[in-house]
Amino acid sequence: MGIYMYDNIAVNSFFSYARLGLERQQLSNIEMYKRIIVCCSRCSDRNNGDEMETVKRLFAVYDTLRLLNYAGRKDELRAIYAIYFATHGRKPRKNEIHLRALHHAFERNCDIRTVYRRLNYSKRLFNSIYSFKNTECP
Repeated sequence: MGIYMYDNIAVNSFFSYARLGLERQQLSNIEMYKRIIVCCSRCSDRNNGDEMETVKRLFAVYDTLRLLNYAGRKDELRAIYAIYFATHGRKPRKNEIHLRALHHAFERNCDIRTVYRRLNYSKRLFNSIYSFKNTECP
């Protein structure tokens, strides 16, 4: 188990969050909770009890976005919105994430490594929140 154990989980969780339409900033907290509950009630029939993991992942994404906003990490938020939330939850095609990262780097006048560093920071923050939610007592 390395540092990047949850990378795939983080990226998939960001896409799931966008698929539900939760990335729009005008949603209230109550509306966000309603959508997550509705999503998990639909998923419970298919996933055989994995709805709690889905809830934890979606709330970890929500908490990650809130913490980035409160910490003033606007560059990380812009990178997440430009790269992960731009497809509105659709699975990306081959090399689409890299092309979005290049486009974002060009728009922000920064290096591509800086964009990936910002995304990595966001994924590590998600990992710490998600692993904390998995160790909490029910």
